Amino acid sequence: MIRRPPRSTLSSSSAASDVYKRQTILTATLPATSERAAVSLAELGYKAVGIDEGWEGCGLGVNSTHHAADGQPIVNASRFDDLGSLVEYGHSKGLEMGWYLNGCMCPETVENSVFYSGDIKSLLGYGFDQVKFDNCGAELNMTRYASLLEGAGSAGTMIENCHWGQCGPVKGDPDGSGCPTLEWCPFNMYRTSIDISSDFTSWLHNLQTLLKFQSLQAPLSVPGCWAYPDMLQVGMVQGGWNWNRAHFGAWAVTSSPLILGADLRNSTLLADILPVISNQEAISVNQAWAGHPGRLVVGTGPEPQEQQLNVVYCPTDPDSPDPDPQQVGWVAPGSGTVGLVRAPGNGCLANDAMVPVVTLDCNQSDPLQLWQYNASSHVLSQPKTSGAGQLCLGYSSWGWWLGIWPVDSQCDGGTQPDPSRQFVFHPNKTLTLTNNSFPAARRCIRASVVPNTGSPVQVWAKPLPNKAVALFGLNSGMYSTGDMQLELSFELLGLDARLAKVRDVWQHADNGTVGERIDITIPALDSVFLVLTPTNSSDLHKHVEDSHILRSPSGVDIL
Repeated sequence: MIRRPPRSTLSSSSAASDVYKRQTILTATLPATSERAAVSLAELGYKAVGIDEGWEGCGLGVNSTHHAADGQPIVNASRFDDLGSLVEYGHSKGLEMGWYLNGCMCPETVENSVFYSGDIKSLLGYGFDQVKFDNCGAELNMTRYASLLEGAGSAGTMIENCHWGQCGPVKGDPDGSGCPTLEWCPFNMYRTSIDISSDFTSWLHNLQTLLKFQSLQAPLSVPGCWAYPDMLQVGMVQGGWNWNRAHFGAWAVTSSPLILGADLRNSTLLADILPVISNQEAISVNQAWAGHPGRLVVGTGPEPQEQQLNVVYCPTDPDSPDPDPQQVGWVAPGSGTVGLVRAPGNGCLANDAMVPVVTLDCNQSDPLQLWQYNASSHVLSQPKTSGAGQLCLGYSSWGWWLGIWPVDSQCDGGTQPDPSRQFVFHPNKTLTLTNNSFPAARRCIRASVVPNTGSPVQVWAKPLPNKAVALFGLNSGMYSTGDMQLELSFELLGLDARLAKVRDVWQHADNGTVGERIDITIPALDSVFLVLTPTNSSDLHKHVEDSHILRSPSGVDIL
């Protein structure tokens, strides 16, 4: 059993090579100046290096696959001339080595039992200690992979299920689910989200995907089966150093695996992020277990005036009479006419600085709310306005992000419009992506007042040994750029105490004692990370005399 959230380094660069990985291994084992001393990343606990996409010999196998006739995957020798030697090199440096299978660079399209057994044979033959199974190819049965490892005497191999948080059968296979149950988890960590990026809100979006696995009474993220919202982007996230630190803190307080996604060969970047990723107090919170992985206890702050559009998996057939209510209400203007697009919640689709939103103030005279829909080409576009060209609605190639693009040959209603510019309005008033092939299959458009990044101000809490509690608060600065002040009761945080000592994780400082509640101030694009430890009631008299009980300043949210 993997009793603690894993820690490692991983590059998803498609340009990765044997030389690249050897340099990464060397960087991970060489001393670096942390907050405390000159230690290596391996000594800090990042003891594994993963090979992600880029090793595949695409088209070199049978029937243009990357598997040989015996089922074993073929390696691109121009990038990795000897995987076994690379693994041995990592082991010689005291590291574990991880591999990547069922990937996306050239995914297999037909499930083949020989490929399952061949994958495991090669995995063990090269000597890998860990493996990530992605969601792109046809080999999706996690139970089969785990059983093959167990049958080969390698049940201790660490397994990541990277099926993007899709619960239930995937492509018809119930054992292809990306989500565990209380009775089923043939893997050690599981991706809860789509791929992360360095975008300002990407990590915040992925953080929210943990919520459904954090039941207070029966969480599904537990020792040996950890929920994972994708690799850390620390050092690369837009928004500044404090916002990057907040990203690390959010992963720490939710018991998420700490997998470094940065290019560690970049010495400038590594020096910048080392004070964050080497913070032993934050890492200790991440690694501790006292019955729960950490949960959201407060979501507050100014609400957006517009509904946000989220691309989600359709929970049922889009033509079902009982879809998600937040997906129901889409009505196109008549074919060939210009008019409003009605949306869920009695709103209308609008163009807000090239971002599609739903406004609740429908206005036929507002040119940013006017659209025309071509029912033949399935293109939804805005008519030309003075000084501007025509625009159309579209989505990213992976089908997760909506946007508005200038009309070109691919989205002008021509004979072959780009599938990523096509939408279908269904009779039950749902709106879906037209492209029903991988990776954009079965996606619906949902309008929600609460954005997919969650509330702009969030507080998370995690129980720790000795009845202590970790408190993590973040302020994304969305809809308001000011500081946010909150008063939090011990009861809300799950802290069973009258008094508690306060430890600031970011500052490595003791902040006195508080009683029954604590006040925190979170600047925009920043976070607060504290550990509250119960103290003896005999300290109460001295505590009051010293006036350390924090009182609520005027105007704060009382929670």
